[in-house]
Amino acid sequence: MSTPTSPKDNDDKNTIFSNELIIHQKSLAAFLKSILPICVDPLDVLQEVNITLWKKKDDYVPGTNFRAWSFKVARLHTLKHLRMLKKCREVRFDHDFFDNLPIERSHCEKAESAKWKARREALKSCLENLPPEYRELIEIRYRQKLSIEEFAALTGRNPGTVRATLRRIRHKLHDCISRKTALANDSALAQFGEF
Repeated sequence: MSTPTSPKDNDDKNTIFSNELIIHQKSLAAFLKSILPICVDPLDVLQEVNITLWKKKDDYVPGTNFRAWSFKVARLHTLKHLRMLKKCREVRFDHDFFDNLPIERSHCEKAESAKWKARREALKSCLENLPPEYRELIEIRYRQKLSIEEFAALTGRNPGTVRATLRRIRHKLHDCISRKTALANDSALAQFGEF
């Protein structure tokens, strides 16, 4: 037979839960960033994880390992996103159809196009600054479209090592592109002077 809880007990439990959630936000975000593919925003997934944790807060027992519990929820959300990505990759588009769509370019679309052009230029520059062996790996993986397993077999490497190296390269490229586009934005704003 369970004992009824008083409102004070519920307040204490909510406070403990809130504190645990706040304490573990950075580690949850870092964990998600480390296991999610680069095309998925870890902060979006973190929001979903937080919502799930709040919905399941009554399942948490104060004094137990909040980190382990929250990371388990984060892993489940990651698996959900990976399944969705896999389904999306199975959808095939007719490129001729999209190439022949009438395009009306509004001001926003032109600005968006300029943004992507700047990102492409930043990517090109960042790729040029990579060590040759990293550039070769990127070339083989994305231009020649070899799978990780095929590349690993071709070079005699472990597929897990290749995966980890690619992840590091993608993160380096992402950081480099972010820096370069931020610098470009700062210099563009500087043209207008200070407000």
